Amino acid sequence: MKEYIRILAENTYLETKKLYLRPIKMEDELDLFEMTSSPLINQYVLLPQKDLKEYIAKIMYQPLGIYAIEEKLSKKMVGMIEFHNLKNKQAEVIYFIHQSFWGKGYASESLEKIIEVGFQELRLKKIIAEHDRENVASGKVMEKVGMVKIGMFRKYDQLTKTIRPFVRYEIEKR
Repeated sequence: MKEYIRILAENTYLETKKLYLRPIKMEDELDLFEMTSSPLINQYVLLPQKDLKEYIAKIMYQPLGIYAIEEKLSKKMVGMIEFHNLKNKQAEVIYFIHQSFWGKGYASESLEKIIEVGFQELRLKKIIAEHDRENVASGKVMEKVGMVKIGMFRKYDQLTKTIRPFVRYEIEKR
């Protein structure tokens, strides 16, 4: 784990063609508020509805592996992506993009960068991602970056407080 912490600390700022992946900051509150106010985002992602400053502060306290996705052109935070459950040479990746920026390739562009860092820098063997079965677009993003559908399973969904079907994808280092 110590090695993961050092490597993530060395990779707090990442760049793609159209995006910066960077630590979240207090100035992101308005952009985050727009995302938490979106019924389409909240259909699939559990985000705080109140006290965004506290939510941001918690992320800032332990920021490694959590990135704000910032559009280079507008300097606007358009989503978030993070390494989750980083252990035993594998990690889960969680992400979301504000609905106003859907269809621009930002989810796949940021996911590709995270996969690159995962395999090249963190030396992971496998990266996993899951999506609600109804969120077909997220599955298409995962397939676009080379992830393979492993199967469907049911799990407790904190958002709806019910057992729901999810789809799991993974990619292994070649």
